[in-house]
Parts: sequence; structure tokens; C-alpha cells
Amino acid sequence: MRRALEKEKERDLQFNKYHNFEFASAAFQIGIVLASAAVITSMIGLAYAAICVGLVGVVLTGAGLFAPDVLHHVLHWFEALFAGGKHH
Repeated sequence: MRRALEKEKERDLQFNKYHNFEFASAAFQIGIVLASAAVITSMIGLAYAAICVGLVGVVLTGAGLFAPDVLHHVLHWFEALFAGGKHH
């Protein structure tokens, strides 16, 4: 039973890492699109937005590597905040 619980914790940890890396990948892709649009349109605001979104991707990658549970807890906090404090 103890071994099964340890395996479940490991599974949950890997699942949280997976989600962090998925969010980071999405941020990088959006940053690339914004950077491409900045080059095409010569709008400096899009370049700054691309940099910001890319930095979000870097932060999410770091969270996936070093603190995979943090994003999960933050998302649950927001869920509880907007659900009026009701827990599921």
C-alpha cells in the first residue's frame, strides 16, 4: 500500500511537470508569433509583448523543473477565488 501511494505521488509530480511544460510551450509559440508579427509590421509594441510572453515561458519552464506543484496550487487558488470560496 505504501509503495502504491509513493507511485501515485510520483505520477502526480510528473503530471504537474507535464502541464507546466505544456503552458511554457504555448507561451513560447505565442511569443514567436508576436515576434514574427513585430518584424512584419515594424510595431515595437509587438516586440515587447513577444519578449514578455517569452519570459513567461522561461518562468514556466523553470517552475516545471524546480517547483512543479506551484502552478497547480495557484490555479486551484484562482479557481476557489472565482468560485466564491466554494471548494470542489
